Amino acid sequence: MANLPHRQILQSVKKKAVECEVPRLVRVDHPFRNKPLLQIFVRRCPLPGGSLSEHPCIPRTAILDACEVLTRKKGKLASDREGRELVLSDLINGAGRYYYIVEDDYQIDYPVFRSIHEWVPPSREEVPDRWFTKLYPRLRPSANDYNEIVPPWFVLNEVSSESAIVAEVKEMDKRCLLSAHGAPLEAAHVFPAADVTATWYNTRDVTSQLYEAQPLPLRLRSSNLKIHDVRNLITLRTDICRRWDEHAFMFIPVDGCYIAYYIAHLPEDQAREFHCTQLNTPDRADGYLFYIRFALTIFFTNASGPEDFAAHPEASEALKLPTTGEESEAPKSTGGGPSESGQGGGPVGDPWGTRGGPPHRLSGCSETGKFGRRTSCTHG
Repeated sequence: MANLPHRQILQSVKKKAVECEVPRLVRVDHPFRNKPLLQIFVRRCPLPGGSLSEHPCIPRTAILDACEVLTRKKGKLASDREGRELVLSDLINGAGRYYYIVEDDYQIDYPVFRSIHEWVPPSREEVPDRWFTKLYPRLRPSANDYNEIVPPWFVLNEVSSESAIVAEVKEMDKRCLLSAHGAPLEAAHVFPAADVTATWYNTRDVTSQLYEAQPLPLRLRSSNLKIHDVRNLITLRTDICRRWDEHAFMFIPVDGCYIAYYIAHLPEDQAREFHCTQLNTPDRADGYLFYIRFALTIFFTNASGPEDFAAHPEASEALKLPTTGEESEAPKSTGGGPSESGQGGGPVGDPWGTRGGPPHRLSGCSETGKFGRRTSCTHG
């Protein structure tokens, strides 16, 4: 700029560019089939004490939970196909190849769910404790043991429209629960609210697995709007909501809190700012919803073909997808490059097993702390 005043009143500085690190791929194989069961991109993470992990990594519990989603079997991670070298470290390094061993036998040809449309979610009691909060733990009390204190989100019985519920959620949260910014905000669905996902939600009767096994507000009970339950909504900044919609990150439980773990396969500014940041979890949140959203993201990134693995005996018949007479809008992120948001491409996948058919938008946004940094936590 020309004609600057001789006496400076502020010290202007040029911001240094942050090095763009390409995420690394963690691959977990089926030992009998010797094919990839799970592939997920990982980044360097902050550690206690303020340091940064030397290599890209991810909590081992997240990998184990993902493998259990795909197989409905508890297992162990090993660095060799025979399962002799078990991986016991808390963090799994990127660029590694691992094996998911069940029943301590690498020769078991265990079956795999191929897409979320055939996945029948486990009961609440089967989900690991780490996914739940102190207020809404994994085990539900008997009818006589419920707390008599009525939380504020229980009194929304007069609210029944999506727009009214969204407005109430924004009023309760007031800020983005990840960035703490006050605007611009969206009410994001934990489990997406598009027609196809809402159909899955109702068909699988997700509400029956929540701590309070009834829709909130109660007026949603006799409608197809149960997906708009206040426990299934969190307030996020608009750009963060968009990346949540695109499955660029997932919330996983670590050290008693949910953190945003970015799995987009390209470097992006938002990941550098919010990777491993803690969610300011609202009291109304039910961890079962975060678990099934985690499962959706895992299927989104790991669609398998019918020839890859044995079909799972517990697989449900394919859901009949809703038709509207118009072709559904495709997901914003194709994984081949930057998304419409200007960030790195989101994960590539086909969670509904609809390859060759019309694409479906998995919308999560309503349109009307880190590993080493602790903030308020609500987990048990």
